[in-house]
Amino acid sequence: MNRYLKSRALIAVILTVNLLGIIACSSTQKATYVTLATTANVVEAARKGYDDLYQAGKISEATDAKVLVAYTKYQGAMNAALGAFKAYKRIADAGGVPDPAVTNKLIDDLQPVITELFALFTQSGVTTAQSIVIEKVK
Repeated sequence: MNRYLKSRALIAVILTVNLLGIIACSSTQKATYVTLATTANVVEAARKGYDDLYQAGKISEATDAKVLVAYTKYQGAMNAALGAFKAYKRIADAGGVPDPAVTNKLIDDLQPVITELFALFTQSGVTTAQSIVIEKVK
């Protein structure tokens, strides 16, 4: 399973890097986009590994309930951070000077949610990243 998750994470990183060729933005915007996209891909790979363990009967209902709450919380926080980043980028692309405060606050809010979710995945026997730090916009 470790090899499977590592290969999925590597593929996700490669796909994310390739997407950067499509996105024209500053280097800090690229860094923010890469870390947000990579985080989403790593979480989804870990979730797939978790789902496989659950389907195999290796996850208790109590643990699954905790993971569901944490994963739902993660989805909301990630969607908020991505939405704020897209708005930031639209303003910058239009020649405006966007305020990074909202985007960076939502990134700050996302970090502990990811940590909590990864801890639950790890306790369930899924190999995840040790930590992910999402680059903030400047």
